[in-house]
Amino acid sequence: MDNSKTILAKNIRYLMEQKQKTRTELCEALGVKYTTLSDWVNGKTYPRIDKIELMANMMGLGVLFSGFIEMAINHSEELIKKFRLKRNVTCACMLIGYPDISYKRTALRKNINVEWL
Repeated sequence: MDNSKTILAKNIRYLMEQKQKTRTELCEALGVKYTTLSDWVNGKTYPRIDKIELMANMMGLGVLFSGFIEMAINHSEELIKKFRLKRNVTCACMLIGYPDISYKRTALRKNINVEWL
């Protein structure tokens, strides 16, 4: 069974092939080392969320951040238990894959800690 790292790695490889981008081009555009990108492409590590956003933009995909999930989770005992969260945690959702749509950021960009569930 594929885990989320493997699935993300497959998607990165697929998009690189579709958009005819080399690893070197991606490294330069994202400001990462070749070995870092190789770890993402081979499913060893996850890219940070800001790098995922940059990759999506580079590949011509739309990116949307939604704060709605935070409100939904914080008001649902079922979701809090399911995801084993503490009350009033900050949750966000990033949707990728809407080409030719430009989204506006509604909040200032901040560094975040990402946990994959």
